[in-house]
This record gives sequence, C-alpha cells and structure tokens, in this order.
Amino acid sequence: MVFARAWRPRQAEKCLSADVPKAGCACRRDVSRGETLATQPNYGTRDSLSKRLKLAGAKDFNRVFKNGRRSTDRYFTIVGCPNGLSHPRLGLAISVKLSGTAVRRNRFKRIIREAFRLHHETLGALDVVVLGRPGLTSGEPKELRESLRRHWHKITKLCAESSQH
Repeated sequence: MVFARAWRPRQAEKCLSADVPKAGCACRRDVSRGETLATQPNYGTRDSLSKRLKLAGAKDFNRVFKNGRRSTDRYFTIVGCPNGLSHPRLGLAISVKLSGTAVRRNRFKRIIREAFRLHHETLGALDVVVLGRPGLTSGEPKELRESLRRHWHKITKLCAESSQH
C-alpha cells in the first residue's frame, strides 16, 4: 500500500494568485528594490523572528527584570536594558489570565512581534521584555502598535541615559 502526502511541503508552496500572496511567499517582497529573504538577515525564513532576536531562558529574563528600565502605559509595561550585543532581543510575557484564550494571546504576541520587526533597527543593542497589562484586551490593534512605537522610542532613550551614568 502506498501512502501519498495530503499536503504539499512548505518549501514547495507557491502563490496561487498574484493579487493575494501567501504570508511567507517571496512575491510579498519588493524584488525591484532587491528585497529578498537573503537580504533580511535579522529575520528568519517565512518572516519569523530568528533565534538571535529572541530572549531565551530565565537567566536573560531575570537580568532584564533586575537591571532594566521601565516604560508603562495602559496596554504594556516594557522593560529594557543594554545587552552587549550588536542587535536587540525581544522577550514576551503575555499571561493566560490576562488574555483569556490562546487565540487572543497569540494575536497580541503577533502584534508585538510585528512592531518589534518594524523598529528593531532603531533599538540598538537592547534586551526588551514586553509585559501585557489589563488594558491590553480593550485596545484596538492600531492603538497597540502606536503604544509600542512610543515605548520603543522611550526605552531606547532611557537605556541610553542609564548607560552614560
């Protein structure tokens, strides 16, 4: 008996329609500007956050919480500290209690990762942990992105001031 795959391998995925490309497909990138996966070294394949841009392990999180500067509003608390590397790293702490379901929690995490992706080049060498606050569940995605943009700017400034002293 021969079994056939019920799905195509991810590498073989192609856009079926030019007007609605798949999320990780190369046609989403502006090839005329030379933008490809190879020219985006800070992000992994399929637009995922690469390992080098993630905080990994309790040791890193504890260092940020112990030595970090804080920026808070009704949606988020952002804790950041210099990391001694050449790039920023992101850690997420969005509780189940706060968000309710995994679907909502993952939606918030996607919004945060996307905001980080858009601004990581301006953050410098910082480790940043994003904590959700109770107001997070009432915020619209646009409000959350704007809040994160303000936090990235503020935490960069705070950490620059603290490293000069």
